Amino acid sequence: MAVSHRRWAQSYARAELCVNFVNRLYLGEIILSIDRQRFGESL
Repeated sequence: MAVSHRRWAQSYARAELCVNFVNRLYLGEIILSIDRQRFGESL
């Protein structure tokens, strides 16, 4: 039971890392696009 739980926890942590990474990339793209819009408007 402990071994399977550890494996599940590891896989869950790995999935969480992937989700966080994708969210950061997605948020970064949104921030970049907003900055581009602001920059374009300021010009």
